[in-house]
Amino acid sequence: MNKITTRGFYLAVDPQVSNQVGSAILVTGMARTGSTLLGNLLHSCQGVEYLFEPPALFGLFPLLDTIPDRDWMWLYGMYLFGDFLLDAVAGRRLNLNPHDASYFGAAKSSGDLAQRLGRTWPTEELFQLASERRICYKMPDIVPWVPKLMELFPGTKVVLTVRSSDYIVRSLLRKRWFGDAGKAARWYGWEGRFPIWLPLDLRSKWRSTDECGRCWLYVEFMEAQASKLEGVAVVKYEDLTRSPRSVFASLTKQLDLAWGPRSEQLLASVKE
Repeated sequence: MNKITTRGFYLAVDPQVSNQVGSAILVTGMARTGSTLLGNLLHSCQGVEYLFEPPALFGLFPLLDTIPDRDWMWLYGMYLFGDFLLDAVAGRRLNLNPHDASYFGAAKSSGDLAQRLGRTWPTEELFQLASERRICYKMPDIVPWVPKLMELFPGTKVVLTVRSSDYIVRSLLRKRWFGDAGKAARWYGWEGRFPIWLPLDLRSKWRSTDECGRCWLYVEFMEAQASKLEGVAVVKYEDLTRSPRSVFASLTKQLDLAWGPRSEQLLASVKE
């Protein structure tokens, strides 16, 4: 086991936890770039367990530069494996609301759900079942921390969703997320109505500009951060909606994933 020293005692990390967390798939990019659509498609693949925008990680990623690396790795690993993966396999961490974009039944079969909910699962058996699964989680706006994440977990597969800047800004303005009373102003990690991704040197500019200016500030900053990334898979929203089968086939080949029973159905619902 890997041992992490914190406050004078050891936190032991099981090798299985290290291996599976270290090979997780992260779907990220800017808001309104198709990351939700792509996350659902990846969830439909065989053996994939999917986590949609986990609030705890929105709080954890900004701490990458403030707490010791090993402590951060332990918290990240215990959350993804212990709090998410084991519970998902046992049917305890599933979104069963059919009105939500991350609805379990949209990506997985009813038989899969029945199998998970059919009985209780001993921990030892869950570990065995979890060893056959792949963690995938979707989080927009954490692009600035991706290089550090890939340094700590080199096996992480990052999928970056991108879209035309004009369309992103128009969509954000329709959503009104960057207005003073918008969703983003009260979302996870905001301090004094500043987003978690906004560096200190841009706060005065953010405060002094209007909603449209904030949208463009967001787009320009995130595009600059994305340009620094290496070794990531890039999926263009326009390509995905124009040729969903070919784009998804190429991506799943890169990620070594096999399509599941619901993959074709989800792909057929994608419209340009």
